[in-house]
Amino acid sequence: KGAVEERWFLGMGSKIVGVQHYDGVVSDRESVVLRRQPENPYDRNAVQVLNARSEQIGHLPREVAAQLAPVMDQLGAGDGVEELRFEGFIPRGSGNVFSIPLRLAVFG
Repeated sequence: KGAVEERWFLGMGSKIVGVQHYDGVVSDRESVVLRRQPENPYDRNAVQVLNARSEQIGHLPREVAAQLAPVMDQLGAGDGVEELRFEGFIPRGSGNVFSIPLRLAVFG
């Protein structure tokens, strides 16, 4: 079989919120990890944002998480096969206290 071609499905601007509550540090132009957090007591759709050292920086905004969480749950990593990949990138503003700009991309 030939190599499977990966496609870009979505690119959007958003932000990381709740930054003041976490100790994770991030730099401008750094990639970040987006991870579902269904056990979050405040929002069952929560999506954590982690730096390369797996330290939490914050969360996606509630409105964005509500749209992405079902897709991540159904088509993200599961059963040993990752169908969609969710990535984040910090373009600038890494020193902001309350929210940090985020570029979000979905590939599959």
